[in-house]
Amino acid sequence: MRCESRSWGHGYVTEAASSAVELLRKDAVARFTARISPGHDASERVAQKLGPHPTAQLVDGEVIWAMHDPTDV
Repeated sequence: MRCESRSWGHGYVTEAASSAVELLRKDAVARFTARISPGHDASERVAQKLGPHPTAQLVDGEVIWAMHDPTDV
């Protein structure tokens, strides 16, 4: 998800991503991943608010952040 720099810092991406996760959870999607460039602090903060954690996995130089529903066994 991207937005123009004039929109940064207003919580728009966090709100949009949170809504997307909520809708997907309603459709029984239990696992989510995000690819974040190392050192991209804003993207890391958004991910931290939503619950994913960085993994040791890299894809095309980006860190995979992952989360899953703990009730999904």
